[in-house]
Amino acid sequence: MGRSRQFAWHRTAAIAALLAVVLFGAVATPIVRSTLRNWDAEKLEKVYASGLSPCDSRSIPNDLYSYLHRYIPGAASLSITEYPSFSNAHALRIIGQDLYFVELNLPLYKQPDKASLLSVNDERPPRIYRSQLSAATLEEVSALFAQDITHAKTEMHSGLDGTGFEFRRPGGCAQTWSPAPESRAAKLTEIFYMLGKHAALSQPDQIAQSDRDIFAAAEALKVMQSGG
Repeated sequence: MGRSRQFAWHRTAAIAALLAVVLFGAVATPIVRSTLRNWDAEKLEKVYASGLSPCDSRSIPNDLYSYLHRYIPGAASLSITEYPSFSNAHALRIIGQDLYFVELNLPLYKQPDKASLLSVNDERPPRIYRSQLSAATLEEVSALFAQDITHAKTEMHSGLDGTGFEFRRPGGCAQTWSPAPESRAAKLTEIFYMLGKHAALSQPDQIAQSDRDIFAAAEALKVMQSGG
């Protein structure tokens, strides 16, 4: 009889302990998830603090996009335009798996007269380079710029002498001006230049190595977020 009571007591204690664990888990899980979300938000804020800025009135006039469409038909999944103060501007477009890198005329815009608005300098056709990215590198690059355009929150600064960049994808636009060395924005512009050099390559071995280098550079900037 004593053993029976002792066994029953142990069983009751075990059930109570199990219920306590279950109840604790039910209460603690939302707290843990909330903590992770807060940690993610703080982490993301720090990561993108030196990144891109939202587009504003200083963004590139839309007629440049119309002008480029004459030579590169198709909807671009990613557009990046570099516009230095005193040298040729360049435009990068990804359409499907095709990569286009365009050297625009200098100056980029015609000097308007009193009766006309600012328009693109079309005195000569632009110089266009075309190549392709591997599916893996295209996915990595596209995902990276989509993230950074979405999280563009840095305050924009500009000046008379420097280089501006505009980044566009369907539904989003971001920009930067002569980003500080080692900043996230500067590393994004480095990938832009890597893509530009890639578009001009012709040797298969160089193209393959360049593709791997671009993948590695994009992967290094990837931001991992906790699920849930």
